[in-house]
Amino acid sequence: MNTIEKNGTLVGTWTDDFATKFFSDAKNAGITKLIINNGHSFQNFAWLSKLTNLEEITISGTHNTILDLSVLPTIEGRDFSVSISGSFNNITNWYSTSATSLFFGHIELSQLNADDWAPAEKWGQRLKSFETFYSLPIDFCNLDPQQLTSFAVESSALGLESLAGCSLDYFGGDDDSWNSLYMAFKDNTDQCPTAKEVVFNNGSGIGWGHLLKWVAPQKVISFTDTIEDLRKIESDPQKMSSIIAGMPSAPCTFTMHNILDGTFLTPLEFIAAMKEKGHTVVFPDSSALYLDKETHQASSVTPTSELTMTTFADFGMNESDIQKILVNNFPATYTEPLESFDWRENRRLLHNNCILLATEFSPLPADIAGGRIDMLAMDQTGCSVVFELKDKNDSGQLGQALSYVSILSELDGETLFSLLSIDTQQELTEFMEKSGLKKADLNRNQRIVLVAESFDARTQISVDWMNAMHEEDIPFIDCICIVPLKDTQNNMYLHLAPIEPFGLGQKLSARKEDIDRVISYTTNEAARSFIEQYKEGEWNTNFNVRYIRSGNNSSEKRTWKVFVRKNYLSVLQMKHYRFGNDHLFWSTYLSNPDSISETTKGMTFQLVTQEDMELFQNAIRRNPWFSAKLRALTEST
Repeated sequence: MNTIEKNGTLVGTWTDDFATKFFSDAKNAGITKLIINNGHSFQNFAWLSKLTNLEEITISGTHNTILDLSVLPTIEGRDFSVSISGSFNNITNWYSTSATSLFFGHIELSQLNADDWAPAEKWGQRLKSFETFYSLPIDFCNLDPQQLTSFAVESSALGLESLAGCSLDYFGGDDDSWNSLYMAFKDNTDQCPTAKEVVFNNGSGIGWGHLLKWVAPQKVISFTDTIEDLRKIESDPQKMSSIIAGMPSAPCTFTMHNILDGTFLTPLEFIAAMKEKGHTVVFPDSSALYLDKETHQASSVTPTSELTMTTFADFGMNESDIQKILVNNFPATYTEPLESFDWRENRRLLHNNCILLATEFSPLPADIAGGRIDMLAMDQTGCSVVFELKDKNDSGQLGQALSYVSILSELDGETLFSLLSIDTQQELTEFMEKSGLKKADLNRNQRIVLVAESFDARTQISVDWMNAMHEEDIPFIDCICIVPLKDTQNNMYLHLAPIEPFGLGQKLSARKEDIDRVISYTTNEAARSFIEQYKEGEWNTNFNVRYIRSGNNSSEKRTWKVFVRKNYLSVLQMKHYRFGNDHLFWSTYLSNPDSISETTKGMTFQLVTQEDMELFQNAIRRNPWFSAKLRALTEST
């Protein structure tokens, strides 16, 4: 039976004929909301014109027809929302609707005609919101954005110059759409649209710092920036300085959703640099532990506001405070986990049912310099656990901990037991009875737990290697990040995260996969064949860029930046590698001379055809053919 639910959803197997009869009844045609999903047999949707009271329409599912949106009713004097997703032969006249909100979700078109997505006349005069999350070949050159306040597009977009001078509430997109915006306004930055809030759904939002200065948002939300993205920025001081300089001039709040997810490596340099410019970086996190700064007691309290990354130094704290935090919150008995963070549920076990034996423990006589162990514990197997604590990234932390375990390894169980306080000996005796241990079983093995705000890559790679050499169920060395955060009332929270293996070999393999992904992104066979030749070398896969040096001289400065785009390669000829009559050379021989553009960084142009690729290859190699062609042009002028 064909019916329509209260929320406007069509139920049953509707046809155009049935819908025409049904909505010919005035009481049925008065609906304000309509939802069309799968299971219907519509061919022309002409009956939609009868629904003149519509405020919202959603069409989704699979429909083996061309969806002509000119059949939608003309709505005036109120908002009208149109949402389209699913599978169609094609969609036409989408730009002729009277919608104030137009949304395209995931769409598959079996008979796509690019001309249908490049309106020849002005359109969108009533649009307040436009969003598309599918790679539709929309040309926005004739968009009239007089009412537009929200704009989001994923994939490359043509004609974004139509947004010149717009003041938006919201702009969202991915790397391709942000690149399209950059290309549209790179030579006319004062006309770039501004937006109060911007969102990055794919690619590194932080990496577009220079463009953010033009857009001047008050708030940036990133769902995709990761710790790895920030680490890459920090690894290149020049790049980090350039990105920071290109950030919005006015204070801006950056909300980064991925940063506290999984492995955590604190990007303190980047955060500090952002703070110096007046910006705030916040991280939504409901798993952080509230810390009483006076008692150093941690408890599970859900933050009432977003959290900002800070440092222990910002709260006047140091290593001794970290020690107090861990000691005061160490399990009261060896079977209880730290409040709100069940170490036993993690792959990396912090205490493995440990008992805390001592702090500032020195296993050597005073006349032998050996240092003091921050915290010494013992697990149920009798293995000694050395905790080495730092309030910041310290490359010497691992070496210090190794020296302590090497000293401990020289002590037998009886000797270690005798070095403990009387009270601790009694507690340890009870622990041994419950664990089935004898004194001779104590300290046969040792392991390390490093606790710090962050760890550098060198430490992590060393830890990976040592753990691989031990081949035990429980790692020889664990790294635990203890990251301080604060809310808007300056309350302190802690985010604790075990660091997963650095996986150097996997990262090198993943880099190859990233390069393959970039190469496969282009649908231009000539471009793909060309860039395959440069698979090995210097890449920035975040931005689909291959750096090339002419003359096969690795010591020479980068001379070309090749951006892999969907339908072509975009080349930046660096300004330090400009040569006489180069503009004339490219404009004479390239298939698309109109793509040539002068910039402050050099000259850009597009490679589209196989001939373009061969021409560029000759220019890279500076071979006799290239020299002869350039000389002939020079002589002719």
